[in-house]
Amino acid sequence: MTQQGFQTVQQKLETLLSNTRRHAVREQTRAALAILGPALRDDIGLTRHRQLISFQNDKHQKHSFD
Repeated sequence: MTQQGFQTVQQKLETLLSNTRRHAVREQTRAALAILGPALRDDIGLTRHRQLISFQNDKHQKHSFD
């Protein structure tokens, strides 16, 4: 295997290790936050999707014709 081949393999392995570490941190964070209830996660702004839905609902109610 050439020097360039070794460098390519090394870069691929570094990328895989980095992604594995990131995934492990994400899983640890998810496990730690699972203890919190959904309401508390909303209060500290961790459920962006739910916030977006609430914003869209509020916007719709503001502009609806009753």
